[in-house]
Amino acid sequence: MATIGTAQLQQQLQQVRDATAKYLPTGNDLMLEGQSVKVSDILSALDATLGSLAQVTEARAALQQALDARTQKTAATARLLGQLKAYLRATCGKASPQLGSFGFTLKPRTPLTSEQRALRAAKARLTRKARGTLGPKQKLEITADGRPGLLLVDASGTPIPGVLTGPTAPGLPLPPIATAPPTAASGALPPLARHSPTT
Repeated sequence: MATIGTAQLQQQLQQVRDATAKYLPTGNDLMLEGQSVKVSDILSALDATLGSLAQVTEARAALQQALDARTQKTAATARLLGQLKAYLRATCGKASPQLGSFGFTLKPRTPLTSEQRALRAAKARLTRKARGTLGPKQKLEITADGRPGLLLVDASGTPIPGVLTGPTAPGLPLPPIATAPPTAASGALPPLARHSPTT
């Protein structure tokens, strides 16, 4: 008999059993491989096998149900143990011997060797260089040239003459300097008025 699944085997044997009971008289004897076998014995063998397969099917279903329950309960218990371990570490201390009484083993922290410390420092420097990170002293070395200034412009963007506070911002034209007309106080004489000769 070829290897088949339990459900398929049950279906096949049940079909054989039903046909045997229907078409073969129970009191008759059949010659099977030179031996006389009663139909009632065939039915009994089929019933026994079907009962055994039914028990296997029920046992597998119960086993699967138990495995599913175990998975759920184990996950919940694992979370609970993690919370308990965190509580004990916070209450008793990470190196407390009481943790061993609960079955929690803590791996001691192995100090880094000189080579590992050097590699860690080199990696940190490369990371800072790649990210452009500057230290406090390096930041102090970065300064701007000149002094900030304020230049007022009108709505068209043209600098307003005579309004300038501080140096001109880079990239902007110098504003024109407004000049006042010369006065007597400045030493310049006003132009002479022309008079027509009197007659």
